[in-house]
Amino acid sequence: MCEIFALSAKRPIEPDAYLEEFFADSAWNPHGWGLVWYGDQGRELFKEPVQAVESGLLKYVLSWDLCSKLLIAHIRNATRGTLAYANCHPFEFADSCGRLWSICHNGTIIDETLTSRFGAVQEGCTDTERVSLLLHERLDAAIAEKGSQLSFEERFAVLGQLVADLSPSNKLNLAIEDGEYLYIHTNTFQPTLYENALDDGVVFCSRPIGTEDLWSPVPSCKLLAFRYGKMVEAAPDHGHGFDNDRYLKLIAEGKI
Repeated sequence: MCEIFALSAKRPIEPDAYLEEFFADSAWNPHGWGLVWYGDQGRELFKEPVQAVESGLLKYVLSWDLCSKLLIAHIRNATRGTLAYANCHPFEFADSCGRLWSICHNGTIIDETLTSRFGAVQEGCTDTERVSLLLHERLDAAIAEKGSQLSFEERFAVLGQLVADLSPSNKLNLAIEDGEYLYIHTNTFQPTLYENALDDGVVFCSRPIGTEDLWSPVPSCKLLAFRYGKMVEAAPDHGHGFDNDRYLKLIAEGKI
């Protein structure tokens, strides 16, 4: 399965040790990598349909000693979609007020009732890109209805409804950033997304990295929002959990 990593912090911090171990997992997730962060030069995004540990570009990027208050990263195992740049996470878009968004996903959209129509317009062929397009559409619809840019509370409401609508029958582990806030969601019964509180921030990963006992499972079935390393909002439990163990068994049996 794919893996995601995310960071929200009060001050710019260097996540190098975390990223090195995270990207080392590309031995099992070899179909691409991606990374977006905010540094001295503003927003930076790189991604590539290459195994991360074999990527000269990633090695070069990590040599910059990244320092950021907001970051999300992804390594891909292509359960769906071909090996191509257009299928690498994070997926990004600008809403109709010009706010840039990025989204990473570790999961599978099995029930595509809400997303299948985007297959005709997406650049790649992943279910995550279709989720990104659905989010884009809903944000723009909310902006059009209001007639101006959305407040944080309004953006959070759009995202909360999105994850509640998509969670039934789907595995939905998400890291989403809007340039200011980090939004985190998991809906699995078994822990598949973890958090580690730092002095000035918090990091998230699909598995504990570094000192394992510092990590704890992210609460399931509720959207969380973080700003400057602190949780600022938690949505109510939407009640749509996903059995990840059964899902993995079905994959192993070739039924998915």
